[in-house]
Amino acid sequence: RVAHLEWLAPLMGSGYWIAECVQAAGCSMVHGTKGGHSRVIERASMLADADLILLAPCGFSLERTRAELSSLQLLQSDEWRALPAVRSGAVAVADGNLYFNRSSCGVVEAAEIVAEAAHPELRGLFGHHGRHWVSLSELDAFCDRDGAASPTKPVALASGVAAAAVENGGGAAKLRGTDTATPSAHVDAQLKALSDGDFASAFALNSAANRTRLSGAANFEAIVKGSPSFSVLLHSSTVCVVQCEAGEGSAAAAAVRVQATAAADTAAAANIADEVRFVFDLSRSGAGRWETDGVRIEC
Repeated sequence: RVAHLEWLAPLMGSGYWIAECVQAAGCSMVHGTKGGHSRVIERASMLADADLILLAPCGFSLERTRAELSSLQLLQSDEWRALPAVRSGAVAVADGNLYFNRSSCGVVEAAEIVAEAAHPELRGLFGHHGRHWVSLSELDAFCDRDGAASPTKPVALASGVAAAAVENGGGAAKLRGTDTATPSAHVDAQLKALSDGDFASAFALNSAANRTRLSGAANFEAIVKGSPSFSVLLHSSTVCVVQCEAGEGSAAAAAVRVQATAAADTAAAANIADEVRFVFDLSRSGAGRWETDGVRIEC
């Protein structure tokens, strides 16, 4: 019996598609049903029926979940400590941002995570333990490891983007006044240019090969505006979380993930997606500057 907590203040269970993942893992859900809505759990003691408590708040990484738990002091309460699952060490923390946020390509992995956490003999079988979930007793060590992500990832916009000047004298475009020293800063700069409607600057941040494929800044603008997914990046109310997955330092290539979330009213009014995940594939130019080779949409 698994209790999945999709929120911490107030405590909330889940249901809908996550209940199906729990069932696929050979378990049953406490405080949630297939197709049902999330319900508020008024007291922690209501989790006493759970053999496993899975903390995977919607949209939270493991690092963010630890920060929230520390702020709320939930784990220090007598009511929490008295729970059978807590006393037996059967509390797991999973990546609620990647795998328990929406029903998409990650539903299989979500079921695998539940299976690994619920069945000790399956722990690590699918390669998720220690990467996408840990037991509560392992959470501090996981979050304090070298290279651990920050609990929050505010977008630090590259300086000088708004004043960037573009020269395109019939050849390769040149962008001046923009800090693109790191992959993340490069993507920040391109996102800022798009949000400002400065398609010439955004286009100039592409690699020469990508600029050739796009056939100029005007066509690039038409492609972005014509896509319900890419057009989410054009609105100032859109919140973009940028994370470099690989390619820092002296690497010649990089992959930067972007989670773009539009305000609900903006998404509805503009008929665009409310949340889209992108992967920016980057490479270094001959001058050592990061450039965008292409952008993929993750389902």
